[in-house]
Amino acid sequence: MSRKFVRRGFKLGAVIGAVFFLAQVFLLKQAPKPEDNATRTPVQPKLQNATPEAAPSAMEEEAAPAPAGDEQGGADAAWLDPLEDGSCPPTHPVKAKLSSRIYHVPGGLAYERTVPDRCYRDAAAAEADGFRAAKR
Repeated sequence: MSRKFVRRGFKLGAVIGAVFFLAQVFLLKQAPKPEDNATRTPVQPKLQNATPEAAPSAMEEEAAPAPAGDEQGGADAAWLDPLEDGSCPPTHPVKAKLSSRIYHVPGGLAYERTVPDRCYRDAAAAEADGFRAAKR
């Protein structure tokens, strides 16, 4: 009796495997070709703290005010680099990881053990840069 079930199981597994294989082959034929993607221009992400690509001329440099915060690392910046010991300054307590795009607020479960890539002044600033809140 058990041999009968084993044989049926092998047959059923072979049929299901063949169906999945054929589905993958069919779906790969429907995938866009690489030359189709070559004509598309890549979308550049918009970062709040990105530096401009073109350097201003000498006249514009004299007339333009000094950059506030982000380039100078002032207290009014949206985000700052962490301190040398891996902690955030008191003015920017929210810790953010670039690899996971998650930010941690003080009092959160993983806040103490998180080594930040950026420090934000508040959760709204981190969310504006595309980060999401930690679940715990």
